[in-house]
Amino acid sequence: MTKRIPPLVAIALGVLIGAGSMLLMGSVPTLAGACASFFVFACAEMVLSPRYYEHVASFAPPGREGSIARAVRDAASQLDAGVRIHVSRFEADGAVVFFTFADAAGEVIAGDALAAIRTAAETAAEKAGGILLGTSPEGLETYERELKRLLDPHGVFDLELDS
Repeated sequence: MTKRIPPLVAIALGVLIGAGSMLLMGSVPTLAGACASFFVFACAEMVLSPRYYEHVASFAPPGREGSIARAVRDAASQLDAGVRIHVSRFEADGAVVFFTFADAAGEVIAGDALAAIRTAAETAAEKAGGILLGTSPEGLETYERELKRLLDPHGVFDLELDS
């Protein structure tokens, strides 16, 4: 469905559609509105998810962005893949670095061909000091629990951190 759309555009479009589903839920607070919102959100997932997983993302601590990008580029090139690097900078806190892998013709690598490249890239990013999105470095549990308490005092979100 989104193969012809650039990955970052597909991801942004999926997020936008998902936000629209939340707007719909708030605008039409009925069972029909909830069903319609669920349907729209499912469409957002169909747009976003396939393209999102074509990327490897890593959180780059301040000053480590370049070494992480080089490590991932080198790991991919050993498997004959090119890398497009996309960086979102967050002030002094570091950056989120997304990688899109391409073949010699510049076509985005997806599916089964991506698995070995993704594994090598994730390993290289971690060795270079990156933190893969969705993971948590050891030793931050207390900080995360306190942050959750401050941001979600009523315990509405992310119940797994409560244990």
